Amino acid sequence: MGGKRLKAQITVYAGLIFGLILSLLLVLIESAVCAGAKTRINTVVNVGVQSLFSQYSRPVLDKYEVFGGVISEQADVEQMLYEYIQENCKFAGGFNPYTVILKGVSLEEIKMLTDDNGTYFYDEIIGYMRYGQFDNSILDFIPQMTETAKTKELDEVKDELTKRQKEASKIDGKILKLLMYVEGVKTTSTGLAQFFGRLSGTGSFVKKLAPAGKDKQAVGVTEDMIYQAVSGKYYDITEKLENLKGELDWIIHVYHYPLTLGYFSDDGFRSGADSILSEIHQTQKKLGQSLNLIEEIERDTEKLMGNLSVSGQIFSANKSSLSDSVNTAFSQEFNELEKYGTGEANTLCNLEELRHQLLNCQVILSEMEAAVSGLAGCYMDIDSIGEVYGMVDDCIAICRQYPAGAIQFHYDGLSLGKGMSLDALEKIKNVFTNNQLKLVVEDTGSISTNKAPYKDLSSMYCKFSAGSHHFDINPENLYEDFLYNKYVDLHFANYLNPNKEGILQYETEYILGKKSVDKDNLKEVVSRLIALRFTMNFSYIICDIEKKQECLAMATAFLGFTGVHGIIKMGEYLLLAAWAYGEAVNDVKILMNEGTVSFVKNEKEWKTKLEDIVSKSITKKSPDNDAGLNYNEYLQLLLFLENKEKKIFRTMDIMELNMTAQGYPHIRMYRYLYGIKGTVLFDYYHGKYQYTQKMEFHY
Repeated sequence: MGGKRLKAQITVYAGLIFGLILSLLLVLIESAVCAGAKTRINTVVNVGVQSLFSQYSRPVLDKYEVFGGVISEQADVEQMLYEYIQENCKFAGGFNPYTVILKGVSLEEIKMLTDDNGTYFYDEIIGYMRYGQFDNSILDFIPQMTETAKTKELDEVKDELTKRQKEASKIDGKILKLLMYVEGVKTTSTGLAQFFGRLSGTGSFVKKLAPAGKDKQAVGVTEDMIYQAVSGKYYDITEKLENLKGELDWIIHVYHYPLTLGYFSDDGFRSGADSILSEIHQTQKKLGQSLNLIEEIERDTEKLMGNLSVSGQIFSANKSSLSDSVNTAFSQEFNELEKYGTGEANTLCNLEELRHQLLNCQVILSEMEAAVSGLAGCYMDIDSIGEVYGMVDDCIAICRQYPAGAIQFHYDGLSLGKGMSLDALEKIKNVFTNNQLKLVVEDTGSISTNKAPYKDLSSMYCKFSAGSHHFDINPENLYEDFLYNKYVDLHFANYLNPNKEGILQYETEYILGKKSVDKDNLKEVVSRLIALRFTMNFSYIICDIEKKQECLAMATAFLGFTGVHGIIKMGEYLLLAAWAYGEAVNDVKILMNEGTVSFVKNEKEWKTKLEDIVSKSITKKSPDNDAGLNYNEYLQLLLFLENKEKKIFRTMDIMELNMTAQGYPHIRMYRYLYGIKGTVLFDYYHGKYQYTQKMEFHY
């Protein structure tokens, strides 16, 4: 009995053990199936994604080393990926041990090559270019790149100085206008008016009333050249008043003449008094204009000082980017302008003293007006003529107090040599800014006029944010920008090496200009090259003491007749700018003829003369050696100055145009798939389980 009980227990234990082993085996089998299904799912998803990304454009890869999946439309990506994964879920002969069933594909993110402002396209280019041997090239090119980055700061300071110089010259123009109101010599905004080498006078002015005859000393005119301009226009007010006495004598004579007994007329006396009163009123008007002009000058000077303070802050903020010599030169120019605040710049007259004397004149004129008005309106008969005599004598006494002689201008700097206005000097530079292409290209008839069909290109299709360009001279970013610009130089044509077979021949110029016509792009690039060379030339010439003295001497010869220091300084500044600009035109002429130009010049490398600039005639003068940068290298500097996003998308445009010319009109970078991110949903093991596979992939 005990043996049977033992056997039963063994049987039970054996059954339990077998059940456990069987359960374990079933669990292991199911786990293996699940693991296999998940592995299978992972595999089919990866293969499906790789199948999707295998659709790259071989022509673009071969020509431009740009790798990207060609998708007709972004909306097709999800459907195509679904189909690839669905196809890869199938086993040969229809056998599917894991019963893996694709339920859906959901993409959270689709990245095209043009997304994020073309960053992925840029990275493709940089990745390819890193394999090149350009380390030594960038070491040679870094100084020019860093100097180019500083041109923005240099231009900012130069523009501030130019604005303040123009404000100062306008103040000087108003000071000259005071000369017209007070002394009576006609002026323009930049100097004295001359006809046939002679000064020209004006009709009504503060000093016109001459109380002691046409005596120049009496009215404070101490220079013959000024006095001669207006001497015939002075109004001898005491003589005119004495003439009124003659009218009184005539009245007495006529009244007592027997044939006209009882007849009394004072028309001549009244009209004479009215004429004198009119001259007084005109003088009062000019006096008021003079005082108002002084107030304007003071307000303008105060404004100039405020603006100069702001300019000083901008200058200080940019000082670290400029060389010591340039900083010193700009400091000297700004210090000259500071003299307007102290009155040192105004050598023609002392405004405060002038205002004081004009106010004195105003008081006397008011008394003169009242006295002469009394004459013009007085009651007169034969018995009161004696009293009127006394009134005329009182007027004469008042007029003799008119303090015109106390008003002093200083003519030491005036010269009646051959003059030229500031406007004329400013137009010298304008000659070189017009028709720039004709100035630098000898045979403009050979320039390509090819036109690109602006249709469906990436720069038009994509919306990208091309904000203000900020230079980043971080070594890595600088290197990447150098590599990108070098890529453009290696892969795209330009004016000196045109693509005769392309839709556009000047491809790099398009990347910089984005005009539809070759000629317009070349014009844009020439303009930018001249601007770049002008900035660099100006930074040199403003530090060259000899050239500054040469410009000052010529400005004095042209503008010394004004007698105003600020206008002469403005003339010097305009001549410096025009000279730097003319030299820039010559520089670009050299570049367009396959020559080289040093980025930072020295005295020996400066080729133009000031006389050439003033005569508006520049003939190409080549450098004495091959040192410097060529046209291609200057284009790379312009690319460095160009906004990154604009540069990227215009590069895409040229690629697309060239692919179109080679028979691939469908190729567009905005159709190139760069990366995806999403999830794929599966059922497996006869629908018993669901599994979500995450995926993320990019080139």
